[in-house]
Amino acid sequence: MSPSKKDYEKRYVKPEEQISGDSALRAPCAALVKYLDDEDVPTGRALILGSGLGYDVIHFAKKGFDAFGIDFSQSAVAHAERNASRSKAKCQFACEDFFNLPTEHLGAYDYVFERAFLCQVEPEKRSLFGPIVSSLLKPEGVYVGILWNPDKNPYDREPPYPITLGIIEQTLGKHFRLESLTECPDGIDESKMDAYFCIMRKRNI
Repeated sequence: MSPSKKDYEKRYVKPEEQISGDSALRAPCAALVKYLDDEDVPTGRALILGSGLGYDVIHFAKKGFDAFGIDFSQSAVAHAERNASRSKAKCQFACEDFFNLPTEHLGAYDYVFERAFLCQVEPEKRSLFGPIVSSLLKPEGVYVGILWNPDKNPYDREPPYPITLGIIEQTLGKHFRLESLTECPDGIDESKMDAYFCIMRKRNI
């Protein structure tokens, strides 16, 4: 069973106690930094799923993107807004449920980014992920994902759930065409947990 809203709130009420040492939540993702620094990536509107304390959103904003982060936890959003203010980054955050987003998000983004978000989605709801992400993107919009891929049984019943190559194709293949899929050399964070770095472009269905 995936964590509840109460679980996420507990995690972020006092992040210095709950997530101390968790670099995945305290710094922008190294793979994202490299992607935006090294690749010729046009700026645009970017939606960051499960934005946590906001560091990925802040990095997008500092690179010239119109960045918007959503998280299930109101406490996370509050911390992210403070971090953005300290960083003098112009970005926005909202406490939203990915599966019930307001209609103003539909077709509004050039990029959707996630780091270890899909691996928290219950397998029974995974089939909804691709259509929802596609609906958020403009035509030819880009999905960028850091997808957790440990040496773990993909049928385990507790999150985080491993995201295998088969799951990527099953979940996203109908709505997106693959542009790049590589092993993420830095993993999800400094712990070097195995991950894929995935870039896919929205299909015109």
